[in-house]
Amino acid sequence: MSTTRERIKNVFICLLLVGMLYLTYTVWFFDSPFETVGTDSLFGIDMSFNTSGEGEGTDLDVFGIRPMSIYVKGDGFSRASVYESERTDAIYKSLRPLLARVFDFHGDMKAADAGVWEEKLSGNGVLLDYFGNVPTGAICTWLGADVEDNLYSGRYYLFSADERNVKLYVKNPNEDEVYSVNTSVSSEELMSIAAGVNAVDAVLAGNSEVKDFEAINRETVIASVSSKPAVISAYNTYATFSASVTDGCLAAFSLGDVSPGTYSEADGTQVYIADMVTMKISPAGLVSYTDPREEADETIGISVEHKGERALLFEKTEAARKIAATLASKLPGAGGIYLISALENGNEAEVIFGRHINGIPVDMNSGTYFMRVSFRGEMISDVRANLRGYDITSQSADILNLRLVAAAVSGMEKKGDVSLRYADGGNATLSPSWFILSEKENENELVES
Repeated sequence: MSTTRERIKNVFICLLLVGMLYLTYTVWFFDSPFETVGTDSLFGIDMSFNTSGEGEGTDLDVFGIRPMSIYVKGDGFSRASVYESERTDAIYKSLRPLLARVFDFHGDMKAADAGVWEEKLSGNGVLLDYFGNVPTGAICTWLGADVEDNLYSGRYYLFSADERNVKLYVKNPNEDEVYSVNTSVSSEELMSIAAGVNAVDAVLAGNSEVKDFEAINRETVIASVSSKPAVISAYNTYATFSASVTDGCLAAFSLGDVSPGTYSEADGTQVYIADMVTMKISPAGLVSYTDPREEADETIGISVEHKGERALLFEKTEAARKIAATLASKLPGAGGIYLISALENGNEAEVIFGRHINGIPVDMNSGTYFMRVSFRGEMISDVRANLRGYDITSQSADILNLRLVAAAVSGMEKKGDVSLRYADGGNATLSPSWFILSEKENENELVES
């Protein structure tokens, strides 16, 4: 009898050891995309891993250029997905093949009046909101469409189906510009796909009869069902996963195979030097990369891959995205990345990426972004990154209904872009809140509840 008990005990011990080894392997060594691997998944809640590769714009990669919100309207229906990455991605996946054909237009974009934009917002079609200023070429890259120039940049991409063929409108709210172009894609074909979209009923603020919604951007999605976002836990990834984070940084900046020299600064910052290239990782998880040289050599430095005589903005954006994706895929926790802006001025350019949790942007502490990449010519000259980690908890956050938020904004006598965001000021747990980016200001302001 005692022998049987000993055997049973040994079996339990073996099972426990196997479980511990598996968890250790998953946390420390598995190269997982944010949106499918988190603390919850390690304990059996969701063990499905996204194994899609980078591809050439053919795969829906969690670190690709994707819309954060999608709104579709047709005869008798209007639906949308916002602050819900899985549903938004599913809709985008169904639309991608046709949208790629829309971008294969042959003709120049032309300036359009703001009145035309507002008119088309009320009509049938599909509206993509990227939450940032995205070059048309970057979207083409990730749709698999051909692109030969920078074309234009915008936050909102409206595929209007009011005419026989789809007409594409691009709006850049930062510059208050709208551009349009005719395409050869059938509007009937677009609406046939849009009619099958699985999403909640919704309306755009500009199409609503509720007066308070006049205080917020016309393009804001007003869903019939309020979202229930999660409370998340925030932490310094470098403090716990220093070896993994360091390896990821070295790989992202192509320093892993050149054996850089290393030393520590007084505050504990780790410094890696190869020729004139320097990478630093602070104890707080802030990363910097600098390369003052004019061009890369065969082993050190990061230059932009390009097809033409010079690198265009969308090609620089893709170079920055690859670095962001390499780093993001090495970090533990949940979340994805999204493109905030890509700007070019003469020989210099700057591309900024942010973090999001299930489609809700995360504003990081001290006003930093997830990653800011600077270019000098066709070289990456400077990178700043904030490697904070976020885990999704089982607790749902209590948030104000958007109609009440719009009323509060109206009562504040403000007008602008209202969005749900996590504000990471260094606290261990974060709940999302509504913020407004006023038309007259440049910072998000908390909407009091």
